[in-house]
Amino acid sequence: MDIQLYGFWRSIASFRVRVALKLKGLPFKEIPIDIMSGEQFTPDYDAVNAERVVPTLVHDGYRVFQSLAIIEYLDEVSPEPGLLPTDPADRAYARSLALVTVADVHPLVTPRVRNHLAKAFGQMVTQSQDGPSIGRARGWRPMSGSSPGDRRLRSS
Repeated sequence: MDIQLYGFWRSIASFRVRVALKLKGLPFKEIPIDIMSGEQFTPDYDAVNAERVVPTLVHDGYRVFQSLAIIEYLDEVSPEPGLLPTDPADRAYARSLALVTVADVHPLVTPRVRNHLAKAFGQMVTQSQDGPSIGRARGWRPMSGSSPGDRRLRSS
């Protein structure tokens, strides 16, 4: 199995795929793409992924992008060990946790989204040591009890 992974060391999405590859014990060659310097917009990377995002997995010449699609693909082409629990409720819970990082956290650390928000909202988007901060200037506070770890899908 010939696998290349184009990614960025600080990318949450690239990290998810690296973890899946390591859990499955699949050898791969990692090719760094510096998204902070705009390397994803070069003609060389455009030839790999016209969407110009990381990660991109190339397996025997076939290209897959978007981390969850890559992880599902890896589980289908190399079923053992499986990455998801066998119980349907546990599988749903695992998927919901994955989607929290994809839909809720990831967009706020992606340069293209941060740049768009900075243009749209100006100083409302700031970058700090703890990551991006949106809306705090207007008294934004997280909702209490909104953490996905607060409860499971099953009722008690």
